Amino acid sequence: MFPGSKQATGDPNVRMRQLMDMNVHAFRLVREATEESSLEDKRKRAASRRGGLSGGQARAKALSPEERKAIAVKASQARWNRVEEVAV
Repeated sequence: MFPGSKQATGDPNVRMRQLMDMNVHAFRLVREATEESSLEDKRKRAASRRGGLSGGQARAKALSPEERKAIAVKASQARWNRVEEVAV
């Protein structure tokens, strides 16, 4: 250590900053290593999202009101049954 530096005096704030900087650096390294950054992947995700957004609307147009109601009732019953199982 250099004479007169804060670390030489044992300032705990300097040590804390060094630890935080090391943790931030480690976090960034992990994020970069696991991040999907290829342009092709981004295009595939965007296309998939567009298809998913339009798919629900297309399905709703194709179903009759009775079919939509039956699906909604089935979903509602599934939700309420799950709540009862958890509460018991």
